[in-house]
Amino acid sequence: MREETLARLPNLKLIAVAATGTDVVDKDLCESAWDYRLQHRNYAFNTVPEHVFALAFALRRNIVAYRDDVRAGRWQECDQFCFFDHPINDMRGSTLGIVGYGAIAVARAHRGGLRPQGAGL
Repeated sequence: MREETLARLPNLKLIAVAATGTDVVDKDLCESAWDYRLQHRNYAFNTVPEHVFALAFALRRNIVAYRDDVRAGRWQECDQFCFFDHPINDMRGSTLGIVGYGAIAVARAHRGGLRPQGAGL
């Protein structure tokens, strides 16, 4: 939704972005052309922080690599109970950096037992 697109929509009343980012919309133009601007607060407020945990565990435990090996039959070919072709790391002792101070970043920090630091927190 850039200027050239918006110019072709003189009767436009609402732009609703069903995503966490609004960089696909020319916000400066929208603010100058209309009296109201809609922001969908708390979109994915729970979903995104929980997904971050899921991805962190998958990466630390090499879940995708092990899944691929199981699908390829490699574990079934193993002559012992354990199959350790990929490193398996604990979350304990790991560092996770959170960039941003928005609602989703703060929610992620709280779920990790962190106390966010920064402006307005």
